[in-house]
Amino acid sequence: MVTENHLRQARKLVVANFEGFINHPEFQDIRFEIERSGNTTKSSIVHTEDALRYSVLQTDLLNNPRSSVTEIFESVRTTGRFRDIYDLQIFLDGLRRRGFLIVDSNNRYEWVGPPDSISWG
Repeated sequence: MVTENHLRQARKLVVANFEGFINHPEFQDIRFEIERSGNTTKSSIVHTEDALRYSVLQTDLLNNPRSSVTEIFESVRTTGRFRDIYDLQIFLDGLRRRGFLIVDSNNRYEWVGPPDSISWG
């Protein structure tokens, strides 16, 4: 017999799995592409937050080229735009895949995209 406790545990499991899915880097990339292409109704909160994160990184990397992820995180930490270094790494990886950054053999990032090259809205 299915009890209320079974249903609560099942709900917690479904929520945990869904949170893991939406926080997965591949899903973040898909979401970024959809939002960037304008093929969905965007949440203005997410839209604004991504634009701010992009702007913070663009400014930092233009002013401090060839920075490591640790150096970038220390530089942008006070902005509060990234939860932790892993959150920053996911965002950097997405920008690298889209051609806005390059990473050298010493894992140092450099901005190569032109300023304001992403249309956020």
